[in-house]
Amino acid sequence: MRYFFSFYILFFSLQPLFSKECKFFFDRYNSHLQWTAYKFTEKIGVDGTFSRFKVKNLRPSESIMKTVGGIVFAIDPASINTMNKTRDRVILRHFFGNLKGRKKIYGTFRNIYSDSAQLVLSMNKKKIKTPVKYSIIGEDQLEVSGTLDLTEWNAQKALHKLNIACTDTHKGKDGLSYLWPLVDFKVIAKFTKACK
Repeated sequence: MRYFFSFYILFFSLQPLFSKECKFFFDRYNSHLQWTAYKFTEKIGVDGTFSRFKVKNLRPSESIMKTVGGIVFAIDPASINTMNKTRDRVILRHFFGNLKGRKKIYGTFRNIYSDSAQLVLSMNKKKIKTPVKYSIIGEDQLEVSGTLDLTEWNAQKALHKLNIACTDTHKGKDGLSYLWPLVDFKVIAKFTKACK
């Protein structure tokens, strides 16, 4: 019995020496980008997604946040999906079509802390920092959320063009046509854990 307990103690004291090394890998095909824009004076939401986006500079690491620490992403506005193809074409033509510069939206994250970070987003030839919140859900999911004020990217002209194109559908109970410059977004990023 004494030898058994000696072996038991020795086994568990040596376990850290043989512990597995695990890394997190980004799962692109199970990750999603969601957003909500607002119309009418009473601020009614319109939900949508972008189905095409690329992520670079991912470095699989022992934690999710280290894996995404230096990423650069590019969103293709042409992949917009609001579950209404006519509306998608109108947004693509009248809003994104009136932005300057490159047609893709580029971004990265800076100043990552325990539950917050800065999103650096390039759009309409302007690069703006905006605060975001994030949380780790379970062991394999990262959720990032925030709000964009499109006036910070000088997108008033594009918003105005879109609102003119949608005058009738943007009229609320008061009869006024209004499109809010605020867009809420949420990124749901999935990861796989591999150990060796």
